[in-house]
Amino acid sequence: REDPYAANLVLAVPGISTATGPNLITNGTFENGTTGWSAATGATLTNPNGVLRITTTTTAGASQGSIPIISGRRYTLSFRVRTDGTNFANFSLDLGGTFQYVGNQNSTDWINVTKSFTANTTGNATLTPYKAISGWAEFDDIVFKQEDAPRDCSADIKGSGSNKTLTANGNAGVGYNIPSYYGS
Repeated sequence: REDPYAANLVLAVPGISTATGPNLITNGTFENGTTGWSAATGATLTNPNGVLRITTTTTAGASQGSIPIISGRRYTLSFRVRTDGTNFANFSLDLGGTFQYVGNQNSTDWINVTKSFTANTTGNATLTPYKAISGWAEFDDIVFKQEDAPRDCSADIKGSGSNKTLTANGNAGVGYNIPSYYGS
């Protein structure tokens, strides 16, 4: 049956952005070792069962830098983490001088963590998974992607026509972390 209101659908903008671009991390799955990651002083990096294990007697971790970022763009970081049950593991993200901390986990079970950030400068980011105090933490499936800008998808929904090009007017932008209705 045909939708009698289809002709009235002019612009449909999704409420969220997604990160469909390439992973900006070199070796986030650790299937072939710890290539691309540098150990901080006091940390040892190993690769048991295809994960990154950081073992330390102090607060220390691994890092990967020179990840290109663009001011005003949003990025999504996701990873899995678990610890030996002592102290906690965390993830530090330097977005051009502004530090974000993600995780703060202390569980012997794998925990999935996902967080979005907005870069405040154009340059390079540094990602640092680490273990606090002493013991070990394991990280796996580390993904860092630039989010896609929201776009019109009215033609996709209608099945005809062309999607509109979105252009910000003045300081207009996309609102993030806005409460939603019905959990969507």
